[in-house]
Amino acid sequence: MRLFIAIDIPEQLKQELALLKVPLKHARWTPLENMHLTLKFIGEVRSFEYQQIIKILEEIEHEPFNLVPKSVGHFANRNFAKVLWAGFEPSVSLDALASKIRKALKNFGKDASQSFHPHITLARLDKVPIEQIVPFLQCYSMFSAASFPVESFSLYSSVPTPRGSCYTKELQIDLG
Repeated sequence: MRLFIAIDIPEQLKQELALLKVPLKHARWTPLENMHLTLKFIGEVRSFEYQQIIKILEEIEHEPFNLVPKSVGHFANRNFAKVLWAGFEPSVSLDALASKIRKALKNFGKDASQSFHPHITLARLDKVPIEQIVPFLQCYSMFSAASFPVESFSLYSSVPTPRGSCYTKELQIDLG
């Protein structure tokens, strides 16, 4: 079972992000139903690890908070853009929640010390030179959306398919 932990994105924000979709060669745009903010990617786990992860997540306590979507950007590998994303205003509460989760699950998945860059993946790109996405970045450089409350986080399973991954919510942990 392949797992990750994420914050669900409100439907209104998904609709606003859908408006950013532009024709771009070699771009695989994220379906609206798959949009989320990843707090930790765990990866493949065995059934006994899955049960341990659930117990650990149920112990995490954190107060609800608000997030403000703001900005678009990209992740690159050398001269090629790999991902287009929407970001957020800095949030101490978000960083603290991600840190709690990463530390609690330090024995699962990637290293907890890996830097956390909160974002929503808009599109994955295949060998797209950075200069080809500059118009997109310039056009949407002032992107922002209404603040939304974060009142929970979720554990998702992910099944890769030829058409992209299929996500299933396994567990929701309410904050507060």
